[in-house]
Amino acid sequence: MKRFRWIFVCLLLGTLCLLTAQAVARQQAISGKLIRLHVIANSDSEADQKEKLRVRDAILSEISKQEWQSRADAAQWLEENESTLLQRAEKELDNRRAVSIRFDEEWYPTRTYDTFSLPAGKYLSLRVMIGEAKGRNWWCVVYPSLCAMPVSEFTQSGLTQGEAAWLTEDSASVKIDFWLLEQIEKALKGI
Repeated sequence: MKRFRWIFVCLLLGTLCLLTAQAVARQQAISGKLIRLHVIANSDSEADQKEKLRVRDAILSEISKQEWQSRADAAQWLEENESTLLQRAEKELDNRRAVSIRFDEEWYPTRTYDTFSLPAGKYLSLRVMIGEAKGRNWWCVVYPSLCAMPVSEFTQSGLTQGEAAWLTEDSASVKIDFWLLEQIEKALKGI
C-alpha cells in the first residue's frame, strides 16, 4: 500500500511540475511582448491619490503621442525619454514633490482588468514613484496599449491567438496557472 502512495505522490508532483513549467513558459512568452506602466503615489491620502492620477495622465499623454511599431521601438523610446517623462511628471506636480522614474524589469502580481488578466511575473516596466512611493499604485500596459484596446484587437498587437485566449479566458485552469506562477515567484524571492 505504501508503494502505491509513493507512486501517487510522484505522479501528482510530476503533474504539478509540468503544469508549472507550462504556465511559466506562457508567462515569459507574454511578458516578452509587453511593457507596463506603474505609478506609485506618495501615500494613500486623498490628495496624494489625486496627484498620482494627474501624473499618470501626464505620462500617458506623452506616451499616447507615439506610434511604436514594436516592443523594441517602445523600449528604446521610453529609455531615451525618461528625463522628458520625469520633467512632465514634475511639471504636473509644480515641482512640489520629488518624482523618480525607472525603466527596468519589475515583478507584478496577477492583475485582472475588465476584459483580461495578466499572470504574475517579471515585466519590462516604466515605474514612476512619487515622493516616498508608499501609497496605492496604478498600473497598466503601455505597449501594446492593452488598457484601451478591445480584446478583439489583442492578436493585432503582437500576441498570438493562443496567448490572447489565455489572457482573456475566465476559466479555472487560467486561475490555477496564475496562482502557480505567483507561488513560484514568492518561493524564488525567498531564496
